[in-house]
Amino acid sequence: ISRETRVQLCAHSEKLAAAVALWTYQNDVWAAKRGAAAQLLDNLVASFLESAGLQTRDSLRMFFRQHVAAIGDVLVFMQRNLAALRRALDDSESGRRDSQLVSYEANRVVVGALQAAFVYRFQNATLYDIDGSSESNGAFERWTEHPAIVDLLVQRLEGSYRLCREISGQHCASVYERIVATTLPSDEDPSDASRSLAIFDDAVSISHPSLPDAAESDSSEEARMRLISDDPYVSSLALLRETIDQVGPLANLCFRVFVDRITYLQATGSSEAHVLVCRYDAVRPRYLLCLVPLARASVAFRLAEEYHDLASLVTLVFTTERSNAAIYLRKYVERFGRDFADTLFAYYEKRQAWASLLNAQDSSFDVWLKEYVEKRTERDPHGLVAQIGWIHDVKMNDFSAAATKLARAGRDSAEVDQARTMLSLSKLAFVAAECQDGARNEVHARLEDALEMCEVQENLSQYLMAIVRSNRSHAAEISWRRRDDVSDKKAVLDAAMLTTTPEIRHERPALYIVYNELVRCIWNGRMLSVEDLVDALTFPDNMPATDSALASCSSDDAEQCNALIRERYSLAIDILSRASISLSEQTREAALKTIWRRVFLKDDWSGIRKRLGGNVPDSELRAELARTHLHTVLESCLATRELSHPDWYLLPADVFAAADLDYLVSARLAPRFASEPDAGSGWQPLTSTTVPALNKDYGEEDSRLRAAIKCGLDSYYVEILRTVTDQVNQCRLSADADASDMDAASSASTEALDVEDEDVRMESD
Repeated sequence: ISRETRVQLCAHSEKLAAAVALWTYQNDVWAAKRGAAAQLLDNLVASFLESAGLQTRDSLRMFFRQHVAAIGDVLVFMQRNLAALRRALDDSESGRRDSQLVSYEANRVVVGALQAAFVYRFQNATLYDIDGSSESNGAFERWTEHPAIVDLLVQRLEGSYRLCREISGQHCASVYERIVATTLPSDEDPSDASRSLAIFDDAVSISHPSLPDAAESDSSEEARMRLISDDPYVSSLALLRETIDQVGPLANLCFRVFVDRITYLQATGSSEAHVLVCRYDAVRPRYLLCLVPLARASVAFRLAEEYHDLASLVTLVFTTERSNAAIYLRKYVERFGRDFADTLFAYYEKRQAWASLLNAQDSSFDVWLKEYVEKRTERDPHGLVAQIGWIHDVKMNDFSAAATKLARAGRDSAEVDQARTMLSLSKLAFVAAECQDGARNEVHARLEDALEMCEVQENLSQYLMAIVRSNRSHAAEISWRRRDDVSDKKAVLDAAMLTTTPEIRHERPALYIVYNELVRCIWNGRMLSVEDLVDALTFPDNMPATDSALASCSSDDAEQCNALIRERYSLAIDILSRASISLSEQTREAALKTIWRRVFLKDDWSGIRKRLGGNVPDSELRAELARTHLHTVLESCLATRELSHPDWYLLPADVFAAADLDYLVSARLAPRFASEPDAGSGWQPLTSTTVPALNKDYGEEDSRLRAAIKCGLDSYYVEILRTVTDQVNQCRLSADADASDMDAASSASTEALDVEDEDVRMESD
């Protein structure tokens, strides 16, 4: 027999099995002499045949004798007309009861017919030799895989769950409370808008295999009599129990039809396969997890295992078997292996259960977790998993990987304290890695730079707080790092005002607003970017290194703060040079120009020109220029910090802001102004005048620089650079000579000791 004929014969046999099951069901209904709801199949078959133009006195028998091939169409026809039938019955109290029974009977019809068909298919798969594993001539579509059958089962599942909610709300408070307390996946219209449960973990489970035998809300004599009966036509609680029992078989049939339909579409290369897979992935967990508040968790476990829904399995374990979770997890890891482990890790990550994620007790778990963390880190290098993955690396003795993750986490930290902690741990991890293999990673060399940035910000914070404290008339206690608390906003404003002069606040008001925000971030312990730190160090023009302002600090802290203030311009260049590897060329050049422009503007070149006017001796010229801030900065850069020349040095004519205005204003500063005022922020709202104001401020810096150049800044810069370079070279020559003398003295001493040893040996001989 051809394969096509075998497929057709099998389909006909399945429909015959379904028809036998429905005929048996109808005989039971007639024998029980139920109400109108029990005549659902008879009435629907009559309507179906009538819609096809067929009329007879006994439509049901006619259907089973001549039209069994249309049994799938009858099921779909029933579902399409069921909603209208129930709405017509819901108008009265007695009708509402009949409406619930109609839904119950519809489930019996669907489950009875499709279960009989699938049982016949599985039992006779070898006989017809059309099982998917033995096919060689392509896929074929079974009658149960039709899209209308898929929709039918999904709608019956949703209708059954709502029916359970409806009945339990009237007759069983324990079930109703569990249903109400549960937010299922894909819940679009929860009845209580105040519920905010986004995950299923909070659903209440019940360990009893069946529902209680007494209703909690109805105390009438008639109700008590109904509770004694197991007949759903007599007892509402019995109807609830029967409906709950139908949800499991309906879910099983629904998932089976989905799987078969997806397999068929994928085998034929249909574009609908992806859409149906997405729908299945949404439907499956919803109706698996709905079994938990219905006290059928064991059924949910069995179905999740059968249909390989590992995510739902993990959720079920932690929802219903929390006390035995470890046993269940180990069982499923042994059964499903790596796939289940990854699903479990994803579950922990989604709920940010980091302690549970990292507390792997099994060696295979350790390996899988490390691979999972590496995969997530590669996908999102700045995510939460990447930030805590170093803990597992330490457990695995992979200190090099731990150090790299810690360094990245330190650079990503928004707070100075956290950044310093992460960077310090990264340094320790690198030391441990060097002890293991002697390797030195490039990241290690950058750790010191990042740690120095943290130290600079902390010293700057201490200085600002000390300045504010010393200038307050009363001994107010200033809280250290209020974490964006606006209660001490005045202190932040005072710090910004005390470190700037009225002239700069008047001449560059927009840049002063930027500086005020940077002070707020420093005050609250927030990490600044390299560019922001450069602005914080170079914009203020009134930062005296006074011991009185730092009297409340320790001697070491006071010395560090004073050194920072004295060398803040050269320090800014040093920081920029160390961080340049992570900056774009445009960012690096704009920041370097900003530093040197403000260095040049720090001195009064007009006054210097007047004092050096006419014929002055070289000694007086050198002495005058040696007192400039420019001389101090160049000396610090060349001698102390040994920054290479000319890479980090610019001429006055090369540092105008005009060439970088588009980047400095439009790309960097203007986007930071909030569109709406923020009470916790120093930023003012962005207005139509913000960008022009910033342009005007940078233009003011350029104007002052032009005036300085007219006063001879170019020639003074060349002279100061030459003087400082000569001094640095002379010092280095002296140091080299001293080193040579020490080497010669050491060599002579060694030779003398050798001669003395020879004399001793001769005397001994």
